[in-house]
Amino acid sequence: MRGFMVTASASRIDPEGHPAMIHAATATDVLPLFLPSTGSAAKSARDFVVECCALWAVKDDFAARILVSELVTNAHRHSPGEWLIVRVSLDDPGHLLIEVWDACPREPEILTPTEEQENGRGMGLIGHVADKWGIVMVDETQGGGKVVWARVAVRR
Repeated sequence: MRGFMVTASASRIDPEGHPAMIHAATATDVLPLFLPSTGSAAKSARDFVVECCALWAVKDDFAARILVSELVTNAHRHSPGEWLIVRVSLDDPGHLLIEVWDACPREPEILTPTEEQENGRGMGLIGHVADKWGIVMVDETQGGGKVVWARVAVRR
């Protein structure tokens, strides 16, 4: 993996107290990425997903790239934190799970933008591309914020 901080998963993925991701606890392959919350975070997350998919012999990563891009962009735009955590896993044969943690304690809004509005389509797009998605609020004792996750079928 080119320059990515890839480690084996554990129930808590960062010894500095970043919250544990919740849904992929039983995944056989779990890879986390710690990203500064900057304008280039979405590209770094897409590159990470491409490399994870190559490692796991996933044949089509298009939907996964869309999902991680939208999740990370939303987290970057709306979270006051300096860091994001992206976690990608094969949570059972044929499904990829993408989780993004950010420090914002509010759930993302699903908007209905007008044709003229440039923003506000991300969560709606996630709802159309993902097989399933959701939000897990993280208790303050676990670092706070939230994890927004999306699950998508993939071919191997």
